[in-house]
Amino acid sequence: MHLSSLAIIITLTLASFTSLRADTILQIVPSCLAGFCLESGNLPTEKAVNARFGGSRQKLALWNAIAYCYKFIVTDQKTSYGYFEFKMRNDTDWQLVTIRLSQESLCPNADVVTIKSELSTKEGVRLGNNGVEIIRLYGQPKYVINQPSEAIVRDFFSDLSKIKINFISQYVSDDNKDLSSARFYFSNKQLIGIEISVDE
Repeated sequence: MHLSSLAIIITLTLASFTSLRADTILQIVPSCLAGFCLESGNLPTEKAVNARFGGSRQKLALWNAIAYCYKFIVTDQKTSYGYFEFKMRNDTDWQLVTIRLSQESLCPNADVVTIKSELSTKEGVRLGNNGVEIIRLYGQPKYVINQPSEAIVRDFFSDLSKIKINFISQYVSDDNKDLSSARFYFSNKQLIGIEISVDE
């Protein structure tokens, strides 16, 4: 083998290794889910969610907040559930601060909405994915909650689900002024819940 050929092989190998390291070390906090992006200073409004999915009859009144619940049915009959929580941020509009997407029901009597394709993050993560795909896209999570407490699970599923969550991968911004976070809920190595939030 010529020295020039050997040098090319070594260079390519090092480049691949560097790319792999960068991909696994970098942590990206996803901010978009179900077609809405939660970005500071530019939060979607209640009207925007109504325009896409319709107004929810199941409008939950929370402390200083309201929430809409949906049952999404894709044309191929796959089902998922959505929870959209709003807070009054500028005294004029209810602004979207938390989005949850799940394979399990998130609240009773959710409004049924037919959609053409499965909902996902902006990068394409969908319910049913595994942890490898999430790490490939976002890097290693900042926290991993193994065997989360019943209170944490009940908070996400609004007390409705008896499903066992094995672990939660959580991505959190390192910027103290940025409250964005994302959680991925896994059961039997499958992604069954996603939450993106900018709520303190």
